[in-house]
Amino acid sequence: REEKVTLQDINLFFRDFIQQRVAFTVIFSGGGVLSDLRRHADAVSLLEVTHFQKITRLKETDARELITEPVRGLHYTEPVIEQLVQLTASHPYFLQLLCSQIFDYAQENQITEITQPHLNNCLEQSWRQQAEHYFSHLWGDGVLTDRSQLKSYRLVLFLIALSAEPGSSTDFESILQTGVTRFMPEEKLWQTMKGLMALDSITRHNQDEFQVSIPFAQQWIHRNYTIPHIFREWTAT
Repeated sequence: REEKVTLQDINLFFRDFIQQRVAFTVIFSGGGVLSDLRRHADAVSLLEVTHFQKITRLKETDARELITEPVRGLHYTEPVIEQLVQLTASHPYFLQLLCSQIFDYAQENQITEITQPHLNNCLEQSWRQQAEHYFSHLWGDGVLTDRSQLKSYRLVLFLIALSAEPGSSTDFESILQTGVTRFMPEEKLWQTMKGLMALDSITRHNQDEFQVSIPFAQQWIHRNYTIPHIFREWTAT
């Protein structure tokens, strides 16, 4: 920034670097929707010369290995493994986040086997103490998305989470009943939901049922927010 180097300058540098060095491979990682990223002039020069591989959720066997393999001296009971897989929907980021907290808990309490009560204690601490930035990529933060779009994504994601019991889905009519149309028209609501589906942040079931894709994130929203709270934040920003 001090040398007035822009994001476009950086991307052009990497583009030239990749094209001129045939035997050199650069791996970039990030989030967002590819079609959205390609609309940004700062990024398109680099995107034109890269190949893409979408990273999805782990297979259950791989998720179980991610839980049990990194720390051989720490044993998880089967019900704990099953709940971790279910809560995180086998998402590697959230699995690693929770397992890291469980490891710290085990170290502090000198535990070598994680049972259901231990997991419950860790979850209670996590839901109370986890900062919002651990979840903000679910509504597009950290990628090339404008602030008004981020605000809409966050509002709608939270309303979908709060208009259903934790771990459950909701329908479009229930989302409307939250009063969201006071803040955005129904057409924009639907477009925002489509954007959240493209981000894999919500999942659509049976044509008219929607659910936050990560149950752990839905639980966190329930523990820290209410619908009136979300609307107050919307009007204050």
